[in-house]
Amino acid sequence: MDAQKPRVAAIEAGGTKFIVNVGTHWLDGATLTVPTTTPEETLGAVARFIEEEHQKSPIAAIGIASFGPIDINPKSARYGTIGATPKPGWSDFSLLDALAHLGLPINVESDVNGAALAEARLSENGGAGRTVYVTVGTGIGAGFVDDGAVSNGFSHPEFGHILMPRHPSDFADAGSCPFHGHCLE
Repeated sequence: MDAQKPRVAAIEAGGTKFIVNVGTHWLDGATLTVPTTTPEETLGAVARFIEEEHQKSPIAAIGIASFGPIDINPKSARYGTIGATPKPGWSDFSLLDALAHLGLPINVESDVNGAALAEARLSENGGAGRTVYVTVGTGIGAGFVDDGAVSNGFSHPEFGHILMPRHPSDFADAGSCPFHGHCLE
C-alpha cells in the first residue's frame, strides 16, 4: 500500500457483473465481484463491501465506470442515473443515490470511457494523443480519449445504437434491440 496515495473505491458497473476494487492501486486493492441482478441487491452488496473497507482504512472517494446509457454530466439533475435500458429494473436507477449514505465524493463515467482512459494512461505514450476503445460484450460501446482527457460532448457516445441499414433481401428478423430493432447492438 502506498501511504502517499489515498485509498479509493473503483467500481466497474457492468451489465453482467460489478467489480469493486478498494486500494491505492488496482494491484494492491481488495476486490469484490457481484453478479448484476437487481439494483437493490447488487448495490447493497457493493455498499456493504465499501463500508467494510472504509472501516479498515479510510476511503477518499468512489469512482464508477458504468454500463449505459448513463448520465455523466455532473451539472445534470440526473447525474449518475441510468437511462432507458433493456436491463430489467435498471432504467432510471441512480447509482449516486444508492451510495450517497456512504458520505464519500463520487465521480461517474461510462464504462467504455473508463476503459479508454485506462488504456490511454497505460500506453507507451502515457495518454498523449488520441485513443479509441471499442468493446463488444453485454452491449457495444466506444470510448474516446484525447491527450489524457475523456471526450464526451453533451453525453457519452452511444456507439451501440447506430442504426444499421438493411438490404431488402436480408432475413426477416426484427432485431434484438427493444428500442431500435436493427441497430449495431
